[in-house]
Amino acid sequence: MSQQDLAFTAELPYTGPTPDPTPPRSSDAPVRIGGSVDPARGEAYAAGFVPVVRDPDGRDRFVAADAEQHPRAVKDVAKLLREVSGDLRGLFTLEAEWDWWTGVEGVLVALLYEVNPAGAPSQPDIDKALFDALESLLARAPASELKQGLVKVAGWMETPERGAPSSLTFALASCQYPATLLDQSVARASYGRLARRLERPGKPQFLLLVGDQVYIDATAGMFDPTTPSERFEQTYQRAELALSETGIAAQLNAYKMLDDHEIVDNWEPLVYQGRPDPEMVTGRAYYLDYQRRPGPEQEAPIADSREPLWYQIKGRGLPIFVADTRTERTPRTAATFETARIMSNAQFEKILRWLSEQRDDIPKLIASPSILLPRRMRAEGCAGALRSDAWDGYPWSLHRLLAHIVEKRIRNVIFLSGDEHLSSVARAEITAIGKGESATIFSVHSSALYAPFPFANSIPDDLAGDDEFRFELEGSKYSCTVDTKFAPGDGFAIVGVRFADGKWELRCEFDRERPEESISMTHDLGSREKPLPLRY
Repeated sequence: MSQQDLAFTAELPYTGPTPDPTPPRSSDAPVRIGGSVDPARGEAYAAGFVPVVRDPDGRDRFVAADAEQHPRAVKDVAKLLREVSGDLRGLFTLEAEWDWWTGVEGVLVALLYEVNPAGAPSQPDIDKALFDALESLLARAPASELKQGLVKVAGWMETPERGAPSSLTFALASCQYPATLLDQSVARASYGRLARRLERPGKPQFLLLVGDQVYIDATAGMFDPTTPSERFEQTYQRAELALSETGIAAQLNAYKMLDDHEIVDNWEPLVYQGRPDPEMVTGRAYYLDYQRRPGPEQEAPIADSREPLWYQIKGRGLPIFVADTRTERTPRTAATFETARIMSNAQFEKILRWLSEQRDDIPKLIASPSILLPRRMRAEGCAGALRSDAWDGYPWSLHRLLAHIVEKRIRNVIFLSGDEHLSSVARAEITAIGKGESATIFSVHSSALYAPFPFANSIPDDLAGDDEFRFELEGSKYSCTVDTKFAPGDGFAIVGVRFADGKWELRCEFDRERPEESISMTHDLGSREKPLPLRY
């Protein structure tokens, strides 16, 4: 049957397919997959899931296969979902079954569109026509093109053998400035390098995007569109296409958190506003629609965290808290800067409890778009705090968090962040003065994926890389000494945490366009005790 004779055509999703990155809540829970239909084709008739392997004859093709990786006809192994329930913008969520991935390299996800309604087959022949369309897709498109629709859901969720030392490797990135007609290839260069890493041994097990995945204010208000379609929908579509077309969306679990440019540059609530800022509410809604559609699911509202965006995950048994340091901020003035919060009390207390509840002998990772340390050079006092958009602009939150870590003797804490457009690794030692207690933490900051304007990028001289500051909280005094190493340039970080030679190590590689400019750093986390067996 020729392509022209088909009543249906099979095509990859316009954006996506993006699987829910969180592990299933139970063995019978479905796999949630998000994406969008082709705007030029409209509503899809059905979705097809084809388990595939590489062509055993060595051609650049995928072939349908069974659980033993034996080539089979599409109709014998493919699954069809007749309901592709999307919204008015073409965004959809599909629910598949985990056992569809048993034994195969991945499952190709395709959407099926009607192309010849007048000559459509009779009802008994519809399944055959749908399977024929999927077979035609495999035959006409090389594997190098179809891999962006190949969903792999196991990945980093696989756990090590019980009792074995744990290790975790992931990509950390932020700040993808939008491409123009003149810089398409340059703007996507970082994503392209990350995609090529997925073809090599030692690839990252997931991707953590910590803010500014989109810039809805790319021209600082001069030429920014005003209609929701142009300002939000098209901006998010372009951002999701960058991940889809490189194959990253389908092959690498991605965890995302919004920051200011999903709303407006350096957004924070205004003192005189008696209700949530409509700009923030709109930006938050689009972030949830486009970047959290398949997951992770939102937490239930709690106390003053009325629309929680924060969530918790585990990477090969190691706990990770992804914090929202943008939408829950409290207003700041010269009179209130010392008590203003960078997040709701409910989220902050949740982080403190989360830190105390984790096992002492394993690393604990906290991701927040805003950088924890180093501070800005002029962070002290009212004027310095009010000019800072990071944790040091909210001294109460920063100081209480540091004090909690040292007072509760919490070890192996690593903070992860983006936003400053400058990679760095800071080692900080916090001391409770007069109590003999101290704790060491690390703060890893990833540069921008693409930040073409130097005036918007931090430089090492902007930050207090070698710093010592003191603070007082509830009658107790503390000091914090910071030592920072910087790594300028656009790109992303590959962060590795592993237990080897009797100690935990933190490894950071800052990937750059020119290999000679990439920088690697290794740090001893300071915990030399053999970790207890991990339990799942």
